[in-house]
Amino acid sequence: AAEKWADEFDDFSLDRWTPQTSGLQLVNMPPPDGVTARNGVLEIFEPLRGARLTSRDRFLYGTFEARVKITPKGLQYIGFMSRSPWAAHTLMCMSIPSGHGWELVTSNNMNGGHAGFGKAIEDGIWATIKITWRPERVTLDVNGKRIGELTDPMKIPNQPIPLILDAYASNRLEVDYIRISDTTVASSSASKLPTAPSEPDLVSIHSSHWNLDIDTNSGIATSIEQMFPQQQLWTPDNSAAVDIYARNLDSNETTYFHRERNTRNDGELQHGRNSRGFRLTPSDDAWKEKITTHITYELIENDLSIRAEFTSLQNINHPTEIGLGIPFIADQWQRNAIPRLPWFELDPRQNSDVRLPFLADPNDATLTSDEGSWVHYPWGIFQNNKTSVFWGSMDIGKRVVLAPGNNGAGPAITLAPKRWTAGESKTLSLRLRAFRPGTTEVVRWYLSNCISSDPLTNDLFPVSDWAPRTLPNGGGLGMPDIRISDVNPDVQEGYFQRVIEMLKQYHVTNLWFGTWHNIDGSYPHSGKWICPTGLNVTAEALKAEIQRLKGLGLKPCLYTYQFITPELLGPEQQIPSRDWVLHDTLGKLSMFDSFTAGETRSGAEWFTPELAERIGSNKVTWANVDYGRKEVRDFFFDSITKAIDYYRPSGICFDYGWGVIPCNATYSPGNPATSQPHARLRLQADIREWIHEHHPEMIILINDNPGTPSQLMADCQLVESSDVMSDLDLEAGRALSSAMSSMDYYTDHDEVRWSRQVMSDLSRGCSIGMPFWIPINGPDDYVNTWQAFYDFSAKTTALPIVPQSDAITSDTSPNVTGTVWSDSQRLLAVAMDHRNQGPERAVELTIDLTELRQIKMKPVISRLDAHVQLVKKTEWEVVKYNRKSLILRGSLRPGELLMLELQ
Repeated sequence: AAEKWADEFDDFSLDRWTPQTSGLQLVNMPPPDGVTARNGVLEIFEPLRGARLTSRDRFLYGTFEARVKITPKGLQYIGFMSRSPWAAHTLMCMSIPSGHGWELVTSNNMNGGHAGFGKAIEDGIWATIKITWRPERVTLDVNGKRIGELTDPMKIPNQPIPLILDAYASNRLEVDYIRISDTTVASSSASKLPTAPSEPDLVSIHSSHWNLDIDTNSGIATSIEQMFPQQQLWTPDNSAAVDIYARNLDSNETTYFHRERNTRNDGELQHGRNSRGFRLTPSDDAWKEKITTHITYELIENDLSIRAEFTSLQNINHPTEIGLGIPFIADQWQRNAIPRLPWFELDPRQNSDVRLPFLADPNDATLTSDEGSWVHYPWGIFQNNKTSVFWGSMDIGKRVVLAPGNNGAGPAITLAPKRWTAGESKTLSLRLRAFRPGTTEVVRWYLSNCISSDPLTNDLFPVSDWAPRTLPNGGGLGMPDIRISDVNPDVQEGYFQRVIEMLKQYHVTNLWFGTWHNIDGSYPHSGKWICPTGLNVTAEALKAEIQRLKGLGLKPCLYTYQFITPELLGPEQQIPSRDWVLHDTLGKLSMFDSFTAGETRSGAEWFTPELAERIGSNKVTWANVDYGRKEVRDFFFDSITKAIDYYRPSGICFDYGWGVIPCNATYSPGNPATSQPHARLRLQADIREWIHEHHPEMIILINDNPGTPSQLMADCQLVESSDVMSDLDLEAGRALSSAMSSMDYYTDHDEVRWSRQVMSDLSRGCSIGMPFWIPINGPDDYVNTWQAFYDFSAKTTALPIVPQSDAITSDTSPNVTGTVWSDSQRLLAVAMDHRNQGPERAVELTIDLTELRQIKMKPVISRLDAHVQLVKKTEWEVVKYNRKSLILRGSLRPGELLMLELQ
């Protein structure tokens, strides 16, 4: 029956709208800044970031009417649009800065775009827009007049999508009402759960951590119960305990699998004390000649493993999604943590379609839910205050798609081959492992036990070497640009010397010495070239400057990055070659940036009109290269190691790695057997091994996302833009046993914000480095008052970080968390009260001392207020001190940091 939906905006209701910017339901959902409802009008205006709203309900077809007021040359949306995947299905009016009002935009499965018609709107004038959405036709009316009509079904969305209200920064959108008629409302209620088998004949397999009941009649599990570290039932009432299906993505026809009753004995494939296996067939006759499945339930040590092997019985010439999931009781969990940058914290009640690919495959039809950083691992973690449960795949080298919330399943994975050859098999495998609360233990366990089917990295996993990696003399990371060094003949006399004194004062002695290489992407060790900041550099002058800086007690590390500039390479040039550029699975050039001749923005000065005329192009790109190709890896290995031998720096910087690449660009067209993350990791591992053999005194720095395998190749992780990261990101970094140091931009120069940020970072294991703008512009006055903090922070990178989640705990104050650094002779610890407001309150801290061999060292306790200033009277005392632990008691105000040193 046709339904109606309306919002007259007498108030603003979060029951109807969410400020999330995607279909991913995030736990830490930001408040709807810049959104107000007053006198029956909704206003969206947020000058700095803009604001976005999405309806919780979704709609299929109907007549949409809204009375709105916009900025004609702004950037605003109103209508229907899918957030996940972004704009895959769209029917909306959009204003653009180069336009003069509304333009109709449509898409169906990414097919579509601007409809070719719109309506000019005057600034500040109310207009009534009406969009009629039918399966065969879309029309747009403005103020009662027909503006245009679209009849191409390939561009008309054909599935439920939510409403969207967007106003970009400094753009104002006002809405008097929205009314939708003749529609079908798809409520935001949870997805349908798979039905529990009827009249089950149960058999159980169990361990001290998991109990699993299986119906031998259907081969479908009926109940999963977790026993460690707390007892809790996973399976909802009246639901099966496993979801296994195949879906035709063209027609949306779906079949589920079960064991046919009265099958021969070979229907049960595996029978053991800790395992059961069954051959399953589709529930729909039309699918029975297409596909079959083998499912195996197994307890491996104390882990629960469920594995489904799908085999095609004939050629399948349409895209087919196969899925495996474990239905669960969502209300028992606080968050579903997914590793990427920043880590996703999904609401466990996630109910919209989510597809987050681990690695890319051009032969897979999955539509990605998020266009940001790719998912770094093929797993997630369900967490509450009693337990963390790992779920996912143990093969770090194999593509899989995470689909949490799929059909009511928490742990859920899919694949969607576009075509399927008869006899071809595809396997989905889920493993559950229960932990006590924490994140670092999950990350370390996974890397210690996973395998890699990628041929380039199968010797790197599982990780066996967990020796801690530090910066021997401590200190943070700084990024002084080569333009302010003595390599630049035009640098202000004495300026770089003043920068050096500042770096030394703040103990930021490990230098990310960048932009020295050739603009074409090569790493010369002789002759003369132009670097990416426009300087003419000679090998002799660069070498002399590096040795001079080392003589001053600094540690300049040579910067390396992942780009070439193909326009600067001759068509016949082989090394490096234009052919090395990377194209993603959509056929797009994967690049970091592009430049137009004569640009005045910082960093683009080198691309002059004269150079453009010489190369015959007015535009150049910094393009990613395909590391899957052996000749690419050989080039970088050879040129970088020769540069190290010639310049003799203090170390090297990797500005590329596992995580810093878009999802669609993780595929290697030049070597489909591998992937970009694995190929990059192979190169880093080879360079690291060479450095350890030939220059063991050198350090390795990396700018990747904290917690990825690339961090294992470095002594210190540079954490760039830490303000966008959560506790999960830095906990993952802490798990990998290297030093960490921040590099933030402080673009708003807000003392309150950045004072809190630097102390929060340290409490999570990340020392402070030199923010990028300080060597260029000089520090703000408040930064000059942080000396005590810099003094303590610099010491942390010289000591091994303690990864355990319970290294420092507070039973009395859950908002107080911290980090410990320790070897056998010395210990440092910090704890921060992360509250934003409230009174001073009593806190008791317990610090694990098991790493120490010394006992009864003198505790030195310092306390910093919310402005990073020493509190004269710390008022903290030692309650208990023995070989196992140190217990401290005192008080903290919101935003304060406690620093402890045992010496």
